[in-house]
Amino acid sequence: MFYSYQDCWNYAFSNRKFELEVDLQRDLITICQTTIAEFWFNFTRCLLTKNIYLRICHKIDKYCLARYPAAFLSRKVGFYQSIFRVEKGVFIPQKATETLVEKLLELVNKK
Repeated sequence: MFYSYQDCWNYAFSNRKFELEVDLQRDLITICQTTIAEFWFNFTRCLLTKNIYLRICHKIDKYCLARYPAAFLSRKVGFYQSIFRVEKGVFIPQKATETLVEKLLELVNKK
């Protein structure tokens, strides 16, 4: 049997595991280890094996119940147009830090 990203979505939002917020939607896509475009393009297509689907469900539970960061579950995070591998114990780059880098570069380039 095969599953789709819609099945992952339904699992995540069933029983109020997730609140329907933009950040949590993005985290679900991160947990599924795909891009936003691929997630929505393949939303109803059955591409996931049962094993992969169950692994994603386990990660969703870990994220929701233990408040485990999505970046640690996917083991990667985007920062300043690059992808970095992250694991437990490593600081996760934040969007605010990316903005700080951009502002710093603006200041440096003015001189």
